[in-house]
Amino acid sequence: MTKITTRLHEWSREVEHYADPTAEIDPNIKYGRLIFNENLLLPEEYYIEIVRHIEKKVDQAIRFYPSAKVREKVEDKLSEIYKIDREKILLTAGADEAMKLIYDMCSKITDTTLIVRPCYGMAKIYARSMRMRAEDYIIERDYTIDPDKVIERIREKNVGIVYICNPNNPLSIEFEKRDIEKIVERSDTIMMIDETYHEFGTIDHSRLVERYDNVVVIRSLSKSWGLAGLRLGYVIAPEYIIRILRGIAQPFNISSVALIALERALEMYDIVRKAIEEIKTIRDEMIKRIEEIDHVTEVFRSRTNFITFRLDNTLKNREIVKRLREKGFYVRTSSEPLLDNCIRVTVAQREVMYKFVTALEEAIYEHERSHS
Repeated sequence: MTKITTRLHEWSREVEHYADPTAEIDPNIKYGRLIFNENLLLPEEYYIEIVRHIEKKVDQAIRFYPSAKVREKVEDKLSEIYKIDREKILLTAGADEAMKLIYDMCSKITDTTLIVRPCYGMAKIYARSMRMRAEDYIIERDYTIDPDKVIERIREKNVGIVYICNPNNPLSIEFEKRDIEKIVERSDTIMMIDETYHEFGTIDHSRLVERYDNVVVIRSLSKSWGLAGLRLGYVIAPEYIIRILRGIAQPFNISSVALIALERALEMYDIVRKAIEEIKTIRDEMIKRIEEIDHVTEVFRSRTNFITFRLDNTLKNREIVKRLREKGFYVRTSSEPLLDNCIRVTVAQREVMYKFVTALEEAIYEHERSHS
């Protein structure tokens, strides 16, 4: 082997991969699929309208390369809906591409990132793929951020970029905006804020982009807009960062099908907004219901479209998850800090959620009987 291939062989043994849960799930399952936090309340008519729009423009959608004019149109519409300066928006292939592009940009000027955990696991994977050192700040036991501790870590480790997920995945809660802003004000670092679930919460970090030149916000169109299969997201950032990201992004990074589908989806924001409000209502109802279940010790105050709850030590969450799967419900656990013995479940239609709660109660009862 040459020096180059030797180094690549070494890297191949270190590289981390996303563990794809879809490998174990029947793709035809719809209502028991409570594992990915997809929008399960958008009506079929919404998707039928999108498909009709693609059919009307089938040549443009499939035969031809993606249109810059259509891309500009959808970025303009995003700017209008969310009241963001058009020059501060960049459409990406999901929030994942946004995150990867930002780490790519920052890897040229820094070798260290600080990741606020718990968080979405791909942050560390993308940072390490850029050969960056990933430092952790684990939030406080009361589920808050201590900005002074974060600032101290930034200075101590010479951190160039901080990643924070707010609303938080997998905790489901929101951190205080003032604590994040304090970090932004008092540190010489890029702050990447993952707002994948922002429409289910109460905080809008995009306003920080207007006030500071070191804030980058990433968003997804998979959750609130229900377009997970199209892989769409966007970045909100100062114009100078958007120029860099446009320069390092691959050409035609958004498929023609995705652009044309989004063109029609954005015209139906009223439908999306209604589904979001319904999800929030059902979520809050289900939090109260799950709190009443024996052996559930903690239910987090969700500001997302999922609910995370903790079981007591007489149960093992993975065994409960296995029993739920046998009953047709796919949910998730997490290895992130502060989430020991927790389960995460996507909010679905009210009738589905009541069936889930019944299945959860049965799974806990069966576990008790088998261990008595």
